[in-house]
Amino acid sequence: ALQLAAANEPTFFLYAEQLARKEVEIASLRKQKHRLEGEVRQLQDRLLEDGERHREQVAALQSHIEKNIRDQSREGANLEYLKNIIYRFLTLPDSLGRQQTLTAILTILHFSPEEKQAITRLPTGGSWWPSGK
Repeated sequence: ALQLAAANEPTFFLYAEQLARKEVEIASLRKQKHRLEGEVRQLQDRLLEDGERHREQVAALQSHIEKNIRDQSREGANLEYLKNIIYRFLTLPDSLGRQQTLTAILTILHFSPEEKQAITRLPTGGSWWPSGK
């Protein structure tokens, strides 16, 4: 029996050594798995944050684009209105109508009080406006 045990002893030690290595390897793999799971959670959190930030940026940009489109259509309408007022100013024969139209032009173009005053001091007769004659 002692000879049988002595013959199997190297196999037992080899088995015990392999088992110990596997336990160390399993512990190492568990630590690595735990670390990797933590990194995955961090990456998922960062992905969610980036996605939310991206959605906010897209919403802000879409809002900005919509505002620009609204502003362009308003500016186009304002420009058309200004063109019509200036045309009316240029074609009106009477000075009272021109004065009223000039007031509208000054308001539309947001002239300062000083600019308005300088313009209204100009003569309303034909001397400052070329005649079509």
